Amino acid sequence: RVASKSKAREGSQSCSPFGKKTKCKGKYLAKHSSIFDQLDVISYEEVVQLPAFKRKTLVLIGAPGVGRRHIKNALLTKYPEKFSYPAPHTTRTQRKDEENGQEYYFISNEAMTKSISGNELLEYGSFQGNMFGTKIETIQKIHEQGRIALVDVEPQTLKGLRTADFAPLVVFIAPTITAPQ
Repeated sequence: RVASKSKAREGSQSCSPFGKKTKCKGKYLAKHSSIFDQLDVISYEEVVQLPAFKRKTLVLIGAPGVGRRHIKNALLTKYPEKFSYPAPHTTRTQRKDEENGQEYYFISNEAMTKSISGNELLEYGSFQGNMFGTKIETIQKIHEQGRIALVDVEPQTLKGLRTADFAPLVVFIAPTITAPQ
Protein backbone atom coordinates (compact mmCIF):
# COMPACT_ATOMS: atom_id res chain seq x y z
CA ARG A 1 0.00 0.00 0.00
CA VAL A 2 1.27 3.42 -0.89
CA ALA A 3 0.14 6.66 0.71
CA SER A 4 -0.72 9.55 -1.57
CA LYS A 5 2.16 11.56 -3.03
CA SER A 6 1.31 14.70 -1.07
CA LYS A 7 1.66 12.83 2.23
CA ALA A 8 4.88 11.20 1.03
CA ARG A 9 6.41 14.65 0.44
CA GLU A 10 5.42 15.80 3.93
CA GLY A 11 7.17 12.79 5.45
CA SER A 12 4.15 11.59 7.43
CA GLN A 13 2.66 8.54 5.79
CA SER A 14 -0.25 6.80 7.41
CA CYS A 15 -2.55 4.24 5.91
CA SER A 16 -3.93 3.45 9.34
CA PRO A 17 -7.71 3.62 9.79
CA PHE A 18 -7.08 5.43 13.10
CA GLY A 19 -4.89 8.21 11.67
CA LYS A 20 -5.79 11.07 9.38
CA LYS A 21 -7.62 10.20 6.21
CA THR A 22 -5.20 9.53 3.37
CA LYS A 23 -5.62 7.94 0.00
CA CYS A 24 -3.98 4.53 -0.05
CA LYS A 25 -3.45 2.57 -3.19
CA GLY A 26 -2.73 -1.13 -3.40
CA LYS A 27 -0.76 -1.64 -6.59
CA TYR A 28 -0.87 -5.08 -8.21
CA LEU A 29 0.86 -5.80 -11.48
CA ALA A 30 0.18 -9.07 -13.30
CA LYS A 31 3.85 -9.44 -14.22
CA HIS A 32 4.64 -9.68 -10.49
CA SER A 33 1.96 -12.29 -9.77
CA SER A 34 4.49 -15.00 -8.96
CA ILE A 35 5.86 -12.81 -6.17
CA PHE A 36 2.36 -12.29 -4.77
CA ASP A 37 1.70 -16.04 -5.06
CA GLN A 38 4.72 -16.72 -2.87
CA LEU A 39 3.36 -14.28 -0.29
CA ASP A 40 -0.14 -15.76 -0.38
CA VAL A 41 -0.60 -17.19 3.10
CA ILE A 42 -3.69 -19.22 3.85
CA SER A 43 -4.39 -19.16 7.56
CA TYR A 44 -7.63 -21.12 7.32
CA GLU A 45 -9.08 -23.36 4.67
CA GLU A 46 -12.48 -24.95 5.06
CA VAL A 47 -12.51 -28.66 4.28
CA VAL A 48 -15.32 -31.14 3.91
CA GLN A 49 -15.30 -34.92 3.90
CA LEU A 50 -15.91 -36.37 0.46
CA PRO A 51 -16.67 -39.92 -0.55
CA ALA A 52 -13.65 -41.87 -1.76
CA PHE A 53 -12.71 -41.25 -5.39
CA LYS A 54 -9.86 -42.14 -7.70
CA ARG A 55 -7.12 -39.54 -7.77
CA LYS A 56 -5.88 -38.52 -11.20
CA THR A 57 -2.56 -36.98 -10.17
CA LEU A 58 0.01 -37.83 -7.51
CA VAL A 59 2.19 -34.84 -6.67
CA LEU A 60 5.47 -35.34 -4.82
CA ILE A 61 6.96 -32.28 -3.15
CA GLY A 62 9.83 -31.83 -0.74
CA ALA A 63 13.25 -30.31 -0.30
CA PRO A 64 16.02 -31.26 -2.74
CA GLY A 65 17.68 -34.53 -1.82
CA VAL A 66 14.81 -36.08 0.17
CA GLY A 67 14.20 -38.88 -2.33
CA ARG A 68 11.39 -37.64 -4.57
CA ARG A 69 13.07 -38.99 -7.70
CA HIS A 70 13.75 -42.36 -6.03
CA ILE A 71 10.10 -42.70 -4.93
CA LYS A 72 8.89 -41.64 -8.38
CA ASN A 73 11.13 -44.18 -10.13
CA ALA A 74 10.16 -46.95 -7.68
CA LEU A 75 6.43 -46.36 -8.28
CA LEU A 76 6.89 -46.23 -12.07
CA THR A 77 8.92 -49.46 -12.03
CA LYS A 78 6.70 -51.41 -9.63
CA TYR A 79 3.30 -50.22 -10.94
CA PRO A 80 3.69 -49.28 -14.64
CA GLU A 81 0.01 -50.06 -15.28
CA LYS A 82 -1.10 -47.53 -12.62
CA PHE A 83 1.37 -44.66 -12.87
CA SER A 84 2.87 -42.67 -15.71
CA TYR A 85 5.27 -39.74 -15.74
CA PRO A 86 4.49 -36.87 -18.14
CA ALA A 87 7.49 -36.46 -20.42
CA PRO A 88 8.56 -32.81 -20.45
CA HIS A 89 8.90 -30.76 -23.63
CA THR A 90 12.32 -29.32 -24.36
CA THR A 91 14.19 -27.21 -26.88
CA ARG A 92 17.33 -29.30 -26.32
CA THR A 93 18.61 -31.19 -29.35
CA GLN A 94 17.69 -34.85 -29.47
CA ARG A 95 20.51 -37.32 -28.81
CA LYS A 96 21.07 -40.45 -30.90
CA ASP A 97 19.77 -42.85 -28.25
CA GLU A 98 16.63 -40.83 -27.44
CA GLU A 99 13.17 -41.36 -28.88
CA ASN A 100 10.79 -38.41 -29.13
CA GLY A 101 7.97 -38.79 -26.60
CA GLN A 102 9.75 -41.27 -24.30
CA GLU A 103 11.82 -39.19 -21.88
CA TYR A 104 11.28 -35.85 -23.65
CA TYR A 105 9.26 -34.26 -26.42
CA PHE A 106 11.69 -32.30 -28.60
CA ILE A 107 10.27 -29.05 -29.98
CA SER A 108 11.58 -25.80 -31.46
CA ASN A 109 12.18 -22.55 -29.57
CA GLU A 110 9.24 -20.99 -31.39
CA ALA A 111 6.87 -23.81 -30.39
CA MET A 112 8.01 -23.59 -26.77
CA THR A 113 7.58 -19.81 -26.70
CA LYS A 114 4.10 -20.20 -28.20
CA SER A 115 3.21 -22.80 -25.54
CA ILE A 116 4.41 -20.49 -22.78
CA SER A 117 2.47 -17.50 -24.07
CA GLY A 118 -0.62 -19.71 -24.57
CA ASN A 119 -0.49 -20.93 -20.94
CA GLU A 120 -0.21 -24.54 -22.14
CA LEU A 121 2.50 -25.43 -19.63
CA LEU A 122 2.03 -26.40 -16.02
CA GLU A 123 5.62 -25.49 -15.20
CA TYR A 124 8.60 -24.37 -17.26
CA GLY A 125 12.15 -23.14 -16.91
CA SER A 126 15.53 -23.13 -18.58
CA PHE A 127 18.77 -24.99 -17.97
CA GLN A 128 22.06 -24.50 -19.84
CA GLY A 129 20.36 -22.39 -22.51
CA ASN A 130 17.59 -24.91 -23.20
CA MET A 131 13.95 -24.55 -22.19
CA PHE A 132 12.04 -27.34 -20.44
CA GLY A 133 8.37 -27.55 -19.52
CA THR A 134 5.53 -29.92 -18.71
CA LYS A 135 2.47 -29.47 -20.90
CA ILE A 136 -0.97 -29.76 -19.33
CA GLU A 137 -2.03 -31.73 -22.41
CA THR A 138 0.54 -34.43 -21.60
CA ILE A 139 -0.94 -34.91 -18.12
CA GLN A 140 -4.46 -35.04 -19.58
CA LYS A 141 -3.39 -37.80 -22.00
CA ILE A 142 -2.19 -39.87 -19.03
CA HIS A 143 -5.60 -39.40 -17.38
CA GLU A 144 -7.35 -40.50 -20.60
CA GLN A 145 -5.31 -43.74 -20.50
CA GLY A 146 -6.75 -44.43 -17.04
CA ARG A 147 -3.41 -43.94 -15.30
CA ILE A 148 -2.35 -41.66 -12.47
CA ALA A 149 0.00 -38.87 -13.54
CA LEU A 150 3.02 -38.81 -11.25
CA VAL A 151 4.59 -35.36 -11.04
CA ASP A 152 7.19 -33.66 -8.89
CA VAL A 153 6.81 -29.90 -9.13
CA GLU A 154 7.79 -26.74 -7.31
CA PRO A 155 5.41 -25.82 -4.46
CA GLN A 156 4.17 -22.66 -6.22
CA THR A 157 2.84 -24.87 -9.04
CA LEU A 158 0.40 -26.55 -6.63
CA LYS A 159 -1.95 -23.59 -6.96
CA GLY A 160 -2.53 -24.47 -10.62
CA LEU A 161 -2.92 -28.19 -9.89
CA ARG A 162 -5.65 -27.82 -7.28
CA THR A 163 -8.55 -28.30 -9.68
CA ALA A 164 -11.08 -31.04 -10.39
CA ASP A 165 -9.32 -31.70 -13.71
CA PHE A 166 -6.17 -32.89 -11.92
CA ALA A 167 -7.74 -34.13 -8.62
CA PRO A 168 -4.29 -34.22 -7.01
CA LEU A 169 -3.10 -36.12 -4.00
CA VAL A 170 -0.18 -34.06 -2.70
CA VAL A 171 2.50 -35.90 -0.75
CA PHE A 172 5.14 -33.92 1.13
CA ILE A 173 8.31 -35.92 1.57
CA ALA A 174 10.15 -34.76 4.67
CA PRO A 175 13.85 -35.32 5.21
CA THR A 176 14.82 -37.98 7.71
CA ILE A 177 15.86 -36.68 11.09
CA THR A 178 18.87 -38.34 12.63
CA ALA A 179 19.24 -38.28 16.39
CA PRO A 180 22.43 -36.67 17.72
CA GLN A 181 24.97 -39.25 18.85
